[in-house]
Amino acid sequence: MVERLLQIKVPLAVALAEIHNPPEALLPSEWEVIADCVPLLKPMEDMTTALSGEVYPTLSMVIPMLRGLQYTISNKDPVSLDGMVLKTALIDSITKRFASVEKSNIPQKACFLDPRFKKAGFGIEANGKQAEQRVLSELQSIVSNKKIATAATTSTALSTANKSSIWDLFDAKVQLFKVNETPSSSSMILLRQYSSSHTCLEKKKKGVLVITEECSARTGTARKYLCIPATSVPSERLFSKAGLIANDRRRVDVDDPTEGSTNKSLTIEHAAKKQKVEQRALKPGSLMFSRDTDAVFTSASYLKKLNEQIAKFFFATNTLFRHVGHVEFVKLCQLLRPGYSPPSEKMLAGDLLDTIYEQATAESSEILSGETVTMSLNGWSNVHNEPLIYASVITSSGENYLASTIDTSGNPHNSDYLCTLAKQSVLECKSKFNATVRSFVTDNIANVKKNERSFLNLTSRRKLYITAVRPMY
Repeated sequence: MVERLLQIKVPLAVALAEIHNPPEALLPSEWEVIADCVPLLKPMEDMTTALSGEVYPTLSMVIPMLRGLQYTISNKDPVSLDGMVLKTALIDSITKRFASVEKSNIPQKACFLDPRFKKAGFGIEANGKQAEQRVLSELQSIVSNKKIATAATTSTALSTANKSSIWDLFDAKVQLFKVNETPSSSSMILLRQYSSSHTCLEKKKKGVLVITEECSARTGTARKYLCIPATSVPSERLFSKAGLIANDRRRVDVDDPTEGSTNKSLTIEHAAKKQKVEQRALKPGSLMFSRDTDAVFTSASYLKKLNEQIAKFFFATNTLFRHVGHVEFVKLCQLLRPGYSPPSEKMLAGDLLDTIYEQATAESSEILSGETVTMSLNGWSNVHNEPLIYASVITSSGENYLASTIDTSGNPHNSDYLCTLAKQSVLECKSKFNATVRSFVTDNIANVKKNERSFLNLTSRRKLYITAVRPMY
């Protein structure tokens, strides 16, 4: 807004001169203050936009972007006194709020495991070495577990082999080399190869940083940290869209809404957004056109496809169900398909809703099956202040999927209840989509701190990585 004000400075002055009894215009000194504010605030806007992305790693960008933000603001030279005060306040606020980010465990590992940054992304060299040691320790644990499993498999295979082979001497030497190779040495070699490789940095259109295929993280360790979002903005976008469907105005009957329609519509809306447009050739015999008349024969199977596609459009675009009976929409359908009548409101809210919901759930389950994901749980209500919250999962590629809908009415908003909701959502994600939640993001910072141990042990097998973030607006 401030930048736009500077752009229309001259037209604004001309317009004020033509108005009878115009409002008081800005003084030259005030325009000078505005001109000083724009270059100071622009880097913060760019950083907020970059860290709010959904299709690329964001948590790994926090540390290098914070250092770049401090450097950029420090190099600005405002002319006005107010601009100097703003510059000092911004630098002090950034230092105070984010002083410990570079030493934090998860952001450290994410930055180091990002091929774009590695140790070069840290402002202090010691923090980069600390991140390398933390990653090394985790790799040693992973390699050690794999070696134990491999040794057990090898010993079983050798014990079942009764016949001698000419390769016995060679196999014995190979096993000797494997014995001499320790998890520590293997991890150090792997990490040294990664650190010595070139740092890949590529700019895409609009200046968005992306990781090329040659530099993409191939290990589960890198994917585990790079899939964690830096802010709650991607989840809030999904929650805002979902809240629109939950609005009573989008139901067929306000007094008697279809049971379960809200939850199903949320899943359908999200799955439809991710689904690619299918361009399939019509089967021979399904259509019979006549050039002399407007008669078109539609088989029962093709009629079902048409109804389902119209239902997907209504669910995906949050269109009011009653619009399906609008006279102009009916005319459109009949022009496109003479003799065809679109489904009714009751069909949309009934059988078609159930059918599309099952299809969308099956497609989501197929995509998420076996994936390691990050779960986000935002606030205590939706955008309409209704006691409905939505748990979403984010894959390693940055895609969002709605996992569950929870009604919080009649329950206390404390740390114990939040922990219960989190555990319920994690278990439901596993049973419904066969996806493993390894990190959990929420903006309820105070409740997480009160019951941090319970949050870390939401699953019985392995501890979760918990990130409590402040909402960014």
